Amino acid sequence: MKQKKNFTTFVLFMMSLAISLTACGWGDDSNDIGDGSNSNPLNNYLDVAVTGNVMAVKTSSATITGVVNLDKINAFFSDLEIGVEVSTDKDFTAKAQTRASGLTERQFKVVVGDLKYSTTYYYRTYVKVTISSLPVEYLGATNSFTTSPPYEVVDLGLPSGTLWADRNIGADCPEAIGDFFAWGETTTKNDYSWSVYKYGESVEQLTKYCQNAKYGKDGFIDNILELEPKDDAAQVFWGNKWRIPNWEQIEELLNNTEQTWVKNYNNTGINGYKFTSKKDATKYIFFPATGYRVDALHRLAGSSGYYWVRSLHPDYAYVACSMNFDVEGIAKNFNSRSDGHVVRPVSVP
Repeated sequence: MKQKKNFTTFVLFMMSLAISLTACGWGDDSNDIGDGSNSNPLNNYLDVAVTGNVMAVKTSSATITGVVNLDKINAFFSDLEIGVEVSTDKDFTAKAQTRASGLTERQFKVVVGDLKYSTTYYYRTYVKVTISSLPVEYLGATNSFTTSPPYEVVDLGLPSGTLWADRNIGADCPEAIGDFFAWGETTTKNDYSWSVYKYGESVEQLTKYCQNAKYGKDGFIDNILELEPKDDAAQVFWGNKWRIPNWEQIEELLNNTEQTWVKNYNNTGINGYKFTSKKDATKYIFFPATGYRVDALHRLAGSSGYYWVRSLHPDYAYVACSMNFDVEGIAKNFNSRSDGHVVRPVSVP
């Protein structure tokens, strides 16, 4: 016999179902992936599942609220599951479902994790029940949010309008070293030697970015002197508006900021250079003394910085431009393409 339950009845019913809900995983806040193939979506019953708001968005997670009105279900039900599902497409063809671990009145809150940064996600509340041995799913309206980027953008007031990131690729804070890359590569590795370099097995066996036949494999030449987008770690990791800087952009940075060698930056134990805008002393970026990687070794960490520039040496194809520094100062240098340096991205509006 079917009857419509009011909210008081719902509370008593929830108590009576405590054992069965526990068996069904109620209170489990793990992430479940579902394709909905064995459920019957009832999108018209939006008052049963009400999509809430995004309370906090980070680079890889979001806190989302929701509301459920179980007294709107006009039948006895069991196997209750409540939560939020997210997807990168509006149709939810591929989705992740995160269960709620409890209710306060009719409201709940979940933390959805394992998200990609700078990505738009669609989300909605779902309620799953079993009615007459059949699985039924009620869905709330679809809303969206965009996860945060893994960096902050700093405007130092440079003449060109170039913006600098506040940290290196792969760093979770401005003082962290981040990831090391061989010049022209976009993956990290344990061995930074010519034997495993992507574009040539030795100084004279280059297969890309070569303007001198002496250094090209079997006389190879392509006369490409600047990294293409697909070989630019900044663009590959952070998107089209970011690039590894050229030397002109670094010169502009040097000419329009005050550089200060800092020991124990913000009591982190990290040394490096602080670049403070000459126009606004409240705007600055910090470059940690990263050291560099060669073969399987990490050298000079804490005393020197090695940052790739996106330009090849004009004559010697086996070396590429980099910005190097230590306590004595900052200089333009050319280092082996197979070495591991860090990347500090720039963006031109």
